[in-house]
Amino acid sequence: MPLNSARQLAELSGIGESTLAEWRGTHTGPAYVKSGRRVLYPKEAVLGFMRANLRECKKASA
Repeated sequence: MPLNSARQLAELSGIGESTLAEWRGTHTGPAYVKSGRRVLYPKEAVLGFMRANLRECKKASA
């Protein structure tokens, strides 16, 4: 199971580390694993979270 640290996920996604921390606190972000003080995000959990929050852009009617 590939894992990314919060810093790695922030760099890859453009989502700030502080936003990821806030999401962990409010249980609204992707699932994560906590090992001691280290927070790790499983790749599949992140992809699932992104898929679940995907929004389609619709062209405005003229």
